[in-house]
Amino acid sequence: MADKRLFVGLPVSKELTEELSSIIQTFSYPHWNWTKPSNFHLTVCFIGNVPEGKVEEVISALSQIPKPSFTMEADKIIPVMRKGKLNMLWVVFKTNETFINISKEIHKALNVNLEREPKAHITLCRVKALNRESVSEKDFPQLSNTVLPVKNYILFESKSEGGGPTYIPLKILSAGD
Repeated sequence: MADKRLFVGLPVSKELTEELSSIIQTFSYPHWNWTKPSNFHLTVCFIGNVPEGKVEEVISALSQIPKPSFTMEADKIIPVMRKGKLNMLWVVFKTNETFINISKEIHKALNVNLEREPKAHITLCRVKALNRESVSEKDFPQLSNTVLPVKNYILFESKSEGGGPTYIPLKILSAGD
């Protein structure tokens, strides 16, 4: 059996997806690989490669974790630098203790190492060129659809395809279940 590349994510509201899609359309940098709006999410826990026969165990473990409903608030779009060069653009969210705690609980329940404090964000694009454009937070508009109600948690499979990754929902887990 083949492995599945899995992660737990939070879906993004239609309103925020539409706003981010509109912002993306205003930029035309040739070396920026934009995230497809259908792939927008907030990662709660990156699980990694899981044998296909073990996916039901992951779902069972996730089902047993209390998953609260809560509200996140988007803050701003920021450039993410690596070694002094633009690497990604993120929509960052204001610090939310419920998000941090549920992320830690899910990591613990799935026995996945948590390398650093969870940082709620949506990846808008990755920049893969040697000559990277220079941008700052001032280059991006303020977000207006900032409230993101969290009502579902989704176990996604990430499949790599020619046009970039595709995220396939394997299981939707409702908050409160």
